[in-house]
Amino acid sequence: MSKKALLLYPAKVLARGTLLGCAALLALSGCTEQVKGGLRNGGRPAFDGAYFRAKLSADPADARAFTVAVSKPEKSLTGAREAARYEGVQHCIKYYGDSMIDWSVGPDSATPPITDAGMLFSGTCRGW
Repeated sequence: MSKKALLLYPAKVLARGTLLGCAALLALSGCTEQVKGGLRNGGRPAFDGAYFRAKLSADPADARAFTVAVSKPEKSLTGAREAARYEGVQHCIKYYGDSMIDWSVGPDSATPPITDAGMLFSGTCRGW
């Protein structure tokens, strides 16, 4: 090897190492919250700044019909309504491929009933 090649060799190694290091940092920079889909609290989204436990129950005879109970709606009535909408949409997309829902008692209803189980909603997936 010539003297010039020997002098340039460490610079090439350093440049390659710097490039690989930058590429690794760039690739890992978005990994902190993306592990859980960018959602906190066990992967559940927040609605109106609060987390809600929502339970969807499908009718065994016709799984298109479902009810959603959202616990502790007093945290935020608006948030509880959106949590119910979210659960209904997730169910309909997963099982019927569409987000369209015919709500009997929906998030946009004037006064959804509140029981010991929470705020109750019911609807039917339209499907395809």
